[in-house]
Amino acid sequence: MINKIVYTYWTNGGIDYKLGFLNTENMLHVFNKSIEASYNLVDTVVVYCDQKGFDFLQGKVDADFVVVDYSQYTFDSRYWNFPKLITYKLQTEPFLHVDIDAIVYNFDKTASVVSEFKRGVAYDTGIYPSLEDKSELFTHFKGWLTCSGILGGNNLSLFQELFNEVKETVKNEEGYIIYPHTRMIVEEVVISSLINKNNITVSYLNKKEGDFIHYWGEEKQQNFIGYGSN
Repeated sequence: MINKIVYTYWTNGGIDYKLGFLNTENMLHVFNKSIEASYNLVDTVVVYCDQKGFDFLQGKVDADFVVVDYSQYTFDSRYWNFPKLITYKLQTEPFLHVDIDAIVYNFDKTASVVSEFKRGVAYDTGIYPSLEDKSELFTHFKGWLTCSGILGGNNLSLFQELFNEVKETVKNEEGYIIYPHTRMIVEEVVISSLINKNNITVSYLNKKEGDFIHYWGEEKQQNFIGYGSN
């Protein structure tokens, strides 16, 4: 049973505090609304962050913190989503990970895996040299992506397997161009392949029924201050 919601706030050692938002004020506005909604669903809310992130967030958000020493993990910082996989890996009880730009209002706490939604994609994984060793795994990818903006579940072994699959891939990419799709592949395509390989059932949220809100891309460039409950 999921009774814990987690977030990841990796600032890359203080380089990026606003995480794609117009400014840190807007980021905190949405983040606090997300945390408030999370406490309506679970008893425990935890932010996993680097030391600079903790120094910035302390006193600004109402959550428990775990300060992660990311120096013990070797990864190219262009993989800004890898710290989220570290958060998955650190979990010892069922959990739901929510991106800071997302708000969850309802989900199935008993599900093996929970995701915000799935979408059809066509990635030619063969054009990414760093992923050559994943060719067998990617035979299980059927074109439907399990999205990771809101992702978690009771099946902790799946998330350990995800981390183990990509921890070598993200280590040293200086010789390769990291396209946005490369980051999606090491997270969402890999976990979608693992889900299919292991015949795992996923419980998807329903945006039309108000299960969640997720501010993507340009939506994060809006000024949320003063929007009230929106």
